[in-house]
Amino acid sequence: MRSIISTSIAGLLCVTAAAAETPAGCYVREYDDVHIKSHPAQTVKWIRIGFDLLPDYSETNAYVIAQFLDRGRAAEDGVGGMTLDQSAICWEYEGTWSCGVECDGGSFDITRIDRDILEIRTGHFSIGDTEGCGGSTTLAEGEYDEPTTYRLYRASDGACRMQ
Repeated sequence: MRSIISTSIAGLLCVTAAAAETPAGCYVREYDDVHIKSHPAQTVKWIRIGFDLLPDYSETNAYVIAQFLDRGRAAEDGVGGMTLDQSAICWEYEGTWSCGVECDGGSFDITRIDRDILEIRTGHFSIGDTEGCGGSTTLAEGEYDEPTTYRLYRASDGACRMQ
């Protein structure tokens, strides 16, 4: 009985540790014309998210770069065709990682991360010029706080470098 309990506790700890694994690496997605046509609310042509661990600060940061289509919210915000970037501070809470923009610029939750796939979900994540705590636009496609999910795929770390 004792070994069953020990094994169960060890298994539970492994699941918890896996759920809270620190995000790392580079993930990208470029949407083709077929995908874009079948998702008329989508405003992102391509997106890249890279994670950096800053051990001196015990902190993980995310760097997001996206090119926007000239439609929907991106067109309304005047950023259609533009490539925008944003950095965010990431944290783990109760087994879920989130990354947020300072000055209440919104955040995204990591709903899936493994060796090959990263999925994020956001209702608001400011991206672009954030002078004075603003932002050029958001990654969310619909109304404020309406969730948008992005699925990205693992790439070489160089693909996520800000240029």
